[in-house]
Amino acid sequence: MKWQAVPIMYEQFFGLGFSPFQLMPDPRFYFSSTGHSRALAHLTYGLAQGDGFIVITGDVGTGKTTLIDHLLTQLDPTGYVAARIVTSQLSPNGLLRMILNAFNIRCGAGDKAGMLHQFEEFCRQTRSAGVRVLLIIDEVQNLPFATLEELRMLSNFPGSGAPLQTCLIGQPQFLEVIRSSRARQLRQRICTSYHLGVLEESEVGAYVQHRLRIASWSGDPSFDEDVFSAISTYTNGVPRRINLLCSRLLLRSYLNETHRICRADVCEVAEEWLSEPSTSYADDAPVGVAGKRGQEITQRLNVVERTLARQENALNQVLADLQRYAHVRQ
Repeated sequence: MKWQAVPIMYEQFFGLGFSPFQLMPDPRFYFSSTGHSRALAHLTYGLAQGDGFIVITGDVGTGKTTLIDHLLTQLDPTGYVAARIVTSQLSPNGLLRMILNAFNIRCGAGDKAGMLHQFEEFCRQTRSAGVRVLLIIDEVQNLPFATLEELRMLSNFPGSGAPLQTCLIGQPQFLEVIRSSRARQLRQRICTSYHLGVLEESEVGAYVQHRLRIASWSGDPSFDEDVFSAISTYTNGVPRRINLLCSRLLLRSYLNETHRICRADVCEVAEEWLSEPSTSYADDAPVGVAGKRGQEITQRLNVVERTLARQENALNQVLADLQRYAHVRQ
């Protein structure tokens, strides 16, 4: 029997085309919240400037990657050549080599001077053809400062005009780096920046329904009016956490064979999460939850991001085994 990917159990039950709350970023699910719309406006403005750095920061799970994926789908492929790098602790030479590879520039085992010459020639030829060069650095907070300085130097080769524009995407700690005294020259090269926050409570319902509609939702399951305020409370409006909670809600409804989700369901699912082993890396408490109980909720909700994917994989494996067993019995 040829192996095939097994859909999440609730997809067929609710008549969905695919999982609406997958954890992997997907530009199809881009949601124009107030924050994301403003971030996109800053990106568009920065690109219109034609040079310098664009900086977008945001906490884990706020949708930075989906935002950039959406931007890339909007770029004119005849007007831009874009490359994207997810960084780790790279040396200046290591980053330069990754940039060359990202733009499909053959670099061999050349020294730094040779790699710089190759990149400068690539930028010159690209710009002379009327095409702009865009470099996107994701998880930029991981770069050592010396590597950031190398990136700044790449942004404007002498005598080449403005051959390279760079978009820096990172977590909030990167703001501390660029605000430091040693980053003065880097700050002067930033043409625009924006910090992406969480969804407002009033946006959570629209976000959930938007993702469901993309997955061909026709109203099944239905949601009581007060469900979305509860989802906002338990997730702090963080898109990734909303996805995790809603995926678990749909799974619960499937297992119970129900087609209506109410506030009590949200609370019950959250309590199931709270009963799981807690960890010690708690961050901010959910909105509206205070005191000792709030701290407990914070600690336990963080478990979700590490456990849900593993549990769904296990459930999918069980379903695959059942499907194979049914096939053999036939």
